Amino acid sequence: MKRWALFFCGVCIFLGLITGAFGAEIEVVDPTDGQEDLPNAYTLLWKVTSDDEEISSLYTYNIYFGSTAGALTTPVSRDLGVPAYTVSNLDYDTTYFWKVEALSGDETLVSGIWRFTTWNGDTLTFEVVAPGDISGITDPEEISNSGVTVEQNLQWRCTVGGLLMNGLTYSVRLGTSGSNMPAVATGVTDMIYDPTLDYDTIYYWQIVAQNAEGRTWTGPIWKFYTLPKGTMGGGGCSLGTLSFGGILLLLPLGYGVRRKMRR
Repeated sequence: MKRWALFFCGVCIFLGLITGAFGAEIEVVDPTDGQEDLPNAYTLLWKVTSDDEEISSLYTYNIYFGSTAGALTTPVSRDLGVPAYTVSNLDYDTTYFWKVEALSGDETLVSGIWRFTTWNGDTLTFEVVAPGDISGITDPEEISNSGVTVEQNLQWRCTVGGLLMNGLTYSVRLGTSGSNMPAVATGVTDMIYDPTLDYDTIYYWQIVAQNAEGRTWTGPIWKFYTLPKGTMGGGGCSLGTLSFGGILLLLPLGYGVRRKMRR
């Protein structure tokens, strides 16, 4: 009886695997079909589903890619183990076409033909991440309250249509005047830079992005302020700036610690 039960379970599992793959299809994940303003380097993503269940790991993939639908005759890459493929060095303002073959044993699935269009290269969006830009602040007290420590690094984002732009290098301009910002770093590959800063200083900074062909885009000028020496950032304080009332509040704490140490 047990043997029949085990045999029956095995048949059910086998049939489940077969019927699970039956009716499988390839779906585009990213970019969506017809999407525009994509960067010049992008990772194409897709998946295989059957009855709303993803079964992508059961397949290997051939990817077809080109600037015309009729050019999709020879794979640009074969036997991919994951449903992802990165394209790079794409032309500006160009529509590209792509499709995917999924293979598992004797089974072959073929997707529809998808397309996307790259950005025209005219506008690159620069976004400040840290420190926060205080260009619109004129009140001295607000400027002081916005201060950062001299350990603060500079972080930014470059995007196209809301998508992060990769494959660029950056020059960082930094100075104490908006009209005098020498380049303190060139060839930066990550969107972060660790500068050497002085205390109690207003700084202006700007990013210049460059692609592999030498084309450049210049970002806006941002502004930040560093705290005086001995002042803690992030809402903290130092004894040099603590009020008399604040010192009185700390006295009982110090007294309690001293008594505990004596015991």
